[in-house]
Amino acid sequence: MKKDKLKQLKKQVKLKVLAEQAEINLKYLYNILNNHDKCSWKYATKLALIANKLTFTFDYKPEDFLNDDQLQRQQTAD
Repeated sequence: MKKDKLKQLKKQVKLKVLAEQAEINLKYLYNILNNHDKCSWKYATKLALIANKLTFTFDYKPEDFLNDDQLQRQQTAD
């Protein structure tokens, strides 16, 4: 996740709540958000939907939860 987007998310949502609702480990969520770990498109979509629900916005997209390598592969596959 880009640093500005992560900062925004942290201001709006307790990451523990996001992890609980997404049914993933908090450490794994931290790793995803800090681009230290990859997540599937399925989990990226789930995280974006939950983040939007918790913030009452449409600010978050699955791409926000994917790292740069995954995004490049996604774009070349399309």
